[in-house]
Amino acid sequence: MASRVLLPHFLRARAAPTSLATLNTAARTLHASASRSAESSHGHAAADAAEEEQYPEEGFSAPFWRNGLLLVIGGVIVYRFSAAANRSPHGATGEEETLSDSNAPLITRYLSHYKPSLESSRRTSLEELDKKTRNAEDRLLFQEAERPPVHRLTYPGVFDHSSPHRIPLGGSVDVSNVKVKTEYE
Repeated sequence: MASRVLLPHFLRARAAPTSLATLNTAARTLHASASRSAESSHGHAAADAAEEEQYPEEGFSAPFWRNGLLLVIGGVIVYRFSAAANRSPHGATGEEETLSDSNAPLITRYLSHYKPSLESSRRTSLEELDKKTRNAEDRLLFQEAERPPVHRLTYPGVFDHSSPHRIPLGGSVDVSNVKVKTEYE
């Protein structure tokens, strides 16, 4: 073996003032602990086998991206050569052209067949507008609502404070059924 022992930096700093025998002892303990940790990893053979698996290379050359690009290119080509896309909006001589049902592109015919009628769309829109108007009115009502003020007496004994004698007829109100709320109720 080489006479010079390679030690980690944390052992080099401490090993500088010590002798060569101490350095060799430290190196042997490091070597022994490394071999022990290697022996303990033999039980993880399944993990080592999983690390050796080869995965396909990832990138834009995958079939998904290739097929997507071909689909986009095919769609552009079909659109460019379709009958509706080649016509100008005003026609060659300035006269308006209308698409008949047999001339229209497939997607246009499909959408026009399954599109709801104008009357049902208008009816649905009016119903939604009515619902939103009612919700807005309810929201305003609840935002502006306030609880009625409750006058609480700090000293509820004020009702019993006056003398029941020498009160003229109609000069007092009967408060025997009044339940006074204190400020803590």
